[in-house]
Amino acid sequence: MAVTDKVGQVVLYLVRHAEVTKDKEGKIRGLLNDSLNDKGHKQASEIADLFDGKEIRAAYTDDLKRTQQTLQPVAASKGLEIKVDPELRSWDVGSDLEGKSIEANDDEIKRLKSQPWLVPVGGKSWESYLQQIRSAFSRYWQMGLENGPILLVVHGSGLQVIWDMLGAMELSAEYDRTPLDNSGVAAVYQTRQGPKLKVLRGANPGIDE
Repeated sequence: MAVTDKVGQVVLYLVRHAEVTKDKEGKIRGLLNDSLNDKGHKQASEIADLFDGKEIRAAYTDDLKRTQQTLQPVAASKGLEIKVDPELRSWDVGSDLEGKSIEANDDEIKRLKSQPWLVPVGGKSWESYLQQIRSAFSRYWQMGLENGPILLVVHGSGLQVIWDMLGAMELSAEYDRTPLDNSGVAAVYQTRQGPKLKVLRGANPGIDE
């Protein structure tokens, strides 16, 4: 099928993982491997309900518990295998920042983002993470164009990068300036001008679309 035949159709669905307790507490998550809390499990079930009747050809996420558990109810309802891609992981902010207060470490996060070549202790530079997510999104966009709608469960840091790629929001130096709340869902359509975002659930009220 030619790319032009996909105009007006959903190519990708993007889901931000459901809530873990550190989200509620305003802590930096990074690659900490926490499970969903009770609210998060309820949100995961609600996401599955949202996708009732919607076609999904494949479902991908990373190898962390919070994303896997968010995807499980959808995958089960669709009879899909959860495919694991570590390139969809959250930004690795390193051992000195993981689990710490976002507010108390705001200056350090801004320093790392404004000087993106800097490598946090035990982590990954923001510049390297940008390359990681941009490459992953481009790869899945092409797969979606060729094979039909793909569902990706990702992290807030990845969504920041994708929104910037699509011209929907400029990158911010803040850690949690994320376009979707926990369990938020967006569809990415093909248009004649390129990919177009539409939020289906959980737009962050503090972000102008």
